[in-house]
Parts: sequence; structure tokens; C-alpha cells
Amino acid sequence: MAWLPFFGGSKKTGKAESGDAMAVIKSAVKTKRKVTVTLPDSQGEQRRSFFVGVNEGGEPGFYIDLMLQDDFAQSLEPDRTLAVMRFMLTGAPHELKAVYAGVEDFDGYPSLKFHPPVSVENLQRRKFFRVEPKMSEPVDLAIQSGLNETTSALDISLGGARFRASNKVNEGEAFELTMKIPGAPSSILSAMAYVRDCTHADTTRRAKTGKPYCVRVEFDRIDDRSAHSLNKYVFNRQREIAFFFS
Repeated sequence: MAWLPFFGGSKKTGKAESGDAMAVIKSAVKTKRKVTVTLPDSQGEQRRSFFVGVNEGGEPGFYIDLMLQDDFAQSLEPDRTLAVMRFMLTGAPHELKAVYAGVEDFDGYPSLKFHPPVSVENLQRRKFFRVEPKMSEPVDLAIQSGLNETTSALDISLGGARFRASNKVNEGEAFELTMKIPGAPSSILSAMAYVRDCTHADTTRRAKTGKPYCVRVEFDRIDDRSAHSLNKYVFNRQREIAFFFS
């Protein structure tokens, strides 16, 4: 993962950090960039808004428009909920993570305020670009050993996937995984994967899914046919996301 030279950033982490991250936000605010907001472990549920302002006063942070999403605001916990936001800037998709601060008026309109982002990442600088499948067109996964269950991808790339699971697995554990990619000429694709990490999901989301773990895997071996179909899917999904933000 490369450093973001035009925003400062950290060569060690490959991300724009605190002060530099706010510079990215200022650019997004200036152009009123559209943004999608996803809560961790929300099974891909997204809300759409746009950047409206930055506060650099006593309690610094940034604002996105509430857009009549009172029900969404009620599901957020001030100073606790970590949100993931994606937006386009300078022709490239970016992702930031920030903690929700509360509902405040900005420029006369109710807005969702967030604390300064933990980091901002230019996603095009990743080795593999990850996309979130449409909720109406999920990427179904079947784990053949180890977990021995079926689930859907929260996000996926040519390099790996993230999904929810019923049982805990150990880091480094390997298993065969099959995928059903929307629009792929062959209904089933396969890959050998190993676990990068396995964490507990947010407690408010477990009861809804019955799958209390979030697993991230890396593809170790994937045949050419499957790689071609997956790469085509990721590319097309990336174009859809870019079109939405344009």
C-alpha cells in the first residue's frame, strides 16, 4: 500500500493521518462530495449523504447532511459508533473511518457530526480494490471445511473477502471456499483461502444475523477462470460505485 504523498500521510501506515485527513475532508466539503456511510458489521447496509462542513473550533470535526435520516441517527451512539465512509475525490475512491459525535446544526441545518477521522485511505493505492456487493445481488460464499457454512460477502476483491460467520476460526487456518458471483458465466467459482483475522461482531448486530464473528480471509490459490470472473465483477462494481459518486 503506497503513501499518500499529496496529502502528507505516513509511509509506515500508508494512510493520511489526523491533520492530513482533515485536509482531505476539507477538499470533499468544498466540492460537496457525495458519501456512503456503512456501520461495521451491518451486512452492507448503507446510507447516502454528502459533506457539508468542517469545524476547527473548540471541538473539531466534520459534518454530513442528515438528509431526513432520523432513524439512522437514532441507531448511532455518540463517541462510540465508528462509521466507515466512502467517497470520490480527484477521480479516486477514498475511505475514511470516524467516530460519531452527535446531531448538531451546521449552517442552519441539522447535520450528523463526526470527530476528526482516524484515517483516510486512497483505495486505488491498495494492491487489490475491494467492493461491497449490492444487497439485492449478494456474493454468496460456501466454506467447504473448517466453518462448513454458507454466508454472504461483506466486501470482496481479487485478493480476499470479508464475511460474517457463526463460529470462531483461528488466524492462519486454511479452507476451500466457493463463490457465486452475480453475472458470472459459471455459477460457482472456487479458491483456497486462509484466515487473516477473526473478530467479534458488534453486539447490536449479532441478534439480527445469528453470526457473531467477522472473518477476513486472503485467497491463497485461485484458478484462472475464477480469477477472471471475479476480476470482471470487481471492475464492473467499481464502475457502478464511481458512477454513483460522479
